[in-house]
Amino acid sequence: MPTSLTFSYQELYQLYTKTLEDQRTGVVIFKPVYEAGGQLADLIWCYVSARSALDSHLTVEQMLGQRLLSLFPQVQHTRFWTAYQQVLQTGEAQEWEDRYVGEGLDNYLLTRVERYQDAYLSVSYTQINDLKRAELKAKATAEQMRRIVDGSMSGLMACQAVRDAQGELVDLRIVMTNQAASNINGRSVEFMQGNTLRSLFPALPASGLLERYFHTARTGEVQRMEVPYYHDQIEGWFDIVVSPLEDNGVLLSFADITAIKRLQVQQEQSILELRRSNESLQSFAYVASHDLQEPLRKVQSFGTMLLEQYGPALDEQGQDYLRRMQASAQRMSGLIRDLLAFSRLSAQKPAFKRVALSAVTSQVLTDLEHSIDGSGGVVSIGDLPTVEGDAMQLGQLFQNLLANALRYRRADQSPSIHVSSQLVTIDHLPVGLVSDGLTQLRQPTHRPARYWKIAVADNGIGFDEKYVDRIFGLFQRLHGRSQYEGSGIGLSICKRVVEHHYGAITARSQPGQGATFLVYLPA
Repeated sequence: MPTSLTFSYQELYQLYTKTLEDQRTGVVIFKPVYEAGGQLADLIWCYVSARSALDSHLTVEQMLGQRLLSLFPQVQHTRFWTAYQQVLQTGEAQEWEDRYVGEGLDNYLLTRVERYQDAYLSVSYTQINDLKRAELKAKATAEQMRRIVDGSMSGLMACQAVRDAQGELVDLRIVMTNQAASNINGRSVEFMQGNTLRSLFPALPASGLLERYFHTARTGEVQRMEVPYYHDQIEGWFDIVVSPLEDNGVLLSFADITAIKRLQVQQEQSILELRRSNESLQSFAYVASHDLQEPLRKVQSFGTMLLEQYGPALDEQGQDYLRRMQASAQRMSGLIRDLLAFSRLSAQKPAFKRVALSAVTSQVLTDLEHSIDGSGGVVSIGDLPTVEGDAMQLGQLFQNLLANALRYRRADQSPSIHVSSQLVTIDHLPVGLVSDGLTQLRQPTHRPARYWKIAVADNGIGFDEKYVDRIFGLFQRLHGRSQYEGSGIGLSICKRVVEHHYGAITARSQPGQGATFLVYLPA
């Protein structure tokens, strides 16, 4: 067998050409054309690889023998043309990366130019469009993420693990942070990046926070905490979230919640003051129910004795004075009792259970039997539902509504009162109640879809509906005390009971045509 092969020059040329054609690298050889003064005027293609023709969107035949500037005039205004001139003049090869845009082409090229046989120019290049565009896309994405990070109101710190010679986690180094973190810490982004947490925040280990960061780094457990930090020139409360990163790193996200905490403290102080105020009110209620009632009872008692024992000795005017004194004392005693009832209702937390309203109203009718018989009134009760509530408070509700209907009766007509119920959806509730009465802070976690609409209708004197909001206020009256008795507290108690039961109350009426009080309770 022969130990070597012998090729002709033509065979070697074909071999090298075939090798070049199979490469992703484009190769061209130019013959320079000079002006009279020796300045480079143009370049003529002497050799064009198939890759070069493909990248130029031409054929090899269309390019060979042609002038470069006749097909690609834009080249003269690029770095490529400058490099061609310099390489021809100095003989020193050049290599660079650049973008060529012109004549329908848009390519990123890694190019090498060198002088060939002193009279020619050899240009080889690799088209790197995919690589470059992926790089630019990654850069744009990184810039976008950077803008998002810098635009965050929360401070962010990405940290990598720092280990000792034994491989133990001993610190965390900041590799990325944002402007919000800089604002909170009072140090520039550039200063923080590259530094460790121990070096920037010497008090961090003693605070226990660093060990908690280590815990996330070791276990991958996400942690959230609200902590005070008054060290290292930092003062305030912070909401901190610790998330794991690769290679035992952590991402610290933290927000300054000092203002929120101060507001919470103020609220707690306000709640404490309100509790103290309620305790004072409870004390006042006790005094009102006991200490104030006692002297009133004595005034009434002595007034009765005066009328009985010394009344005949007094003239008519003196007796009238005594009767007025007795009436005022009785009225004050009733007012104190009603005020005490309202105070106790405000302080009570209702114990809810299933309550049959038919049983509640039956007991109320028994309590009001004397008033009903005395007025010649008729009270009819329709079918009433069973609801979740407090039986005692619901009794107060119906007691006051029925007593109110009996009190404000017409002089020429005996009172006629009817109580009824109807199941309705929230869509059928009056707009004012949905936007006001049913959206109070006493609402349950979710608003019921259905309500019991309970109507207490009478044939009494009625009232102008423009006063409907006023009548539920404390001590509010539409009529003089000389016309109708009452303390002005009864309807306030009704409203408070309904609110305790997550419902609402309103009324419909016209003067002289009776009134209908509407109570809405969750079904």
